[in-house]
Amino acid sequence: MIKSAMPKKDGVVLVPFVGTGSECAAAKELGQSYVGFEINPDYITYFTPAQIVKLVDTKSRSPVFSFQM
Repeated sequence: MIKSAMPKKDGVVLVPFVGTGSECAAAKELGQSYVGFEINPDYITYFTPAQIVKLVDTKSRSPVFSFQM
């Protein structure tokens, strides 16, 4: 599904409900930039440190997730 909705070159995929991050991971795997939002702080407990590392922007090394608890 993400391939059919891929942005043009240098576009950004918007993920309004990140949840467990599968859309973010798919976008990253396809070489797309993305921005995701999640208002439920409980979802961060689903991630292991290894999963978070996989979702880090490899160019800037900045985390994909920014959250307040």
